[in-house]
Amino acid sequence: MIKKFLKYGKFKEYFAWEFENRFALVGTIFLGFATYFFKIYDDLQNYIAILNSTLGVIIGALIGTLALIFSGIVFWGSLFDKKFRNEIIKFTEDKNTVDKLYTSYLFLAFNILGNILFSIFLILTLNSSREKVGQILFMVVEIMYVYWFLFILGYLVSIMRNGINLIWLKDESEEVEKNKKTIYESANELRIDILFELLYRNMTAEETHDNLMNIINNRIKLLDKPEDEKRKLAEYLEKYYELEEKK
Repeated sequence: MIKKFLKYGKFKEYFAWEFENRFALVGTIFLGFATYFFKIYDDLQNYIAILNSTLGVIIGALIGTLALIFSGIVFWGSLFDKKFRNEIIKFTEDKNTVDKLYTSYLFLAFNILGNILFSIFLILTLNSSREKVGQILFMVVEIMYVYWFLFILGYLVSIMRNGINLIWLKDESEEVEKNKKTIYESANELRIDILFELLYRNMTAEETHDNLMNIINNRIKLLDKPEDEKRKLAEYLEKYYELEEKK
């Protein structure tokens, strides 16, 4: 797993300038000023209960997010068939796109587990009988923890955004494929009509129609299909090759 992170430069993403980094930076600055303004360090003893409760909520939320990540991996596994993988590679011009997406989910889960463990450590530290740490160390730990937690939230949003883009890509790909099939079906019908006209050009319209319908009905009887489907097919072809009324 770590090799995958190193291969795709995941640890460098902590210091990039993507949405999750900007979101985490702004949030960290805001909470840093709030800590200074409310003098939380000076009155730390009065905030311990609030911090314990907040960290507990964070741990619960992160555990729930792990379940969401697992569901996401299962969902993408069902979505990424071989055909769609090729479409993604063609669209992104990167054969590792799908692997990178899975690695991003693993990286997110890795960060969540690490943050949960660190949150538990902070709870134990806050409730220990040890002497209060210095203000500088307190601020450093606060900045690191807040940035890390907000980075995780922003990273989750980014993954969801990428996933939605892939769903749109799949829908677009299916629509294009549907249009292609429609074109091919129309071409086949046109080709059949041309061949049919060449074969029966010396017959009258009535003779041509009768011969054609006899062939169609005989062929339909041989199909290994339910009778209802055979009937609908016969009606469609009867209407398709219906003789035009003379005016």
